[in-house]
Amino acid sequence: EYEIEMKDDQVLAKNNEYTSRFYKWLGQRDPGFLSKTTAAIYTDTGASMVALRIYPLSPYITEQTAELLIDGLSKAKMQFDAESK
Repeated sequence: EYEIEMKDDQVLAKNNEYTSRFYKWLGQRDPGFLSKTTAAIYTDTGASMVALRIYPLSPYITEQTAELLIDGLSKAKMQFDAESK
């Protein structure tokens, strides 16, 4: 979908809206390590793409803890998708 979003503003708008809703949903569960940007990149049409950013602030983060973080986000996304149907 990334290639499509770069050229189709309607597809991009749907993804931006989805990403924003997911971020808001996550925020209600207090993931303080995450932020959202409204202009991570600009598409071929000049539109801005919303993206989530991960900020692990501990100097002790390891590959294992990073994998746990990603796994937790993946599970949260599955829960969000199930609740959003």
